[in-house]
Amino acid sequence: MAVDVTKLSGNGWVIRSSDEGGARGGTLPTGGGGGVAIPSAKDVAEFIVAIDKASSGRRYEFTRSDGAYIKVYPSEVKSGYIVIERAGGNYVRLSSQELAELRLKLTRLS
Repeated sequence: MAVDVTKLSGNGWVIRSSDEGGARGGTLPTGGGGGVAIPSAKDVAEFIVAIDKASSGRRYEFTRSDGAYIKVYPSEVKSGYIVIERAGGNYVRLSSQELAELRLKLTRLS
């Protein structure tokens, strides 16, 4: 599995994972599909807080700067995984190792 934070052509970034899905489907290797956007630098800190809360087994919900609702919670499908989900349906599911890697990448963005 892999997790990546890709710079968008405009502002922001998108979190991509080999275990993702959503309205358009697809996976990281094919380049299509879900992923969860981080529209601005001020949203990065909120994503880091969400990762920390979910890592300790708690659910965390917040609204991004663009108004999109984000839920971060332990996966019910894969034990030991965390799901980052946008209200529109796109999501990434990450292992604890991938979550640590994502947190490090986000820390470098802020």
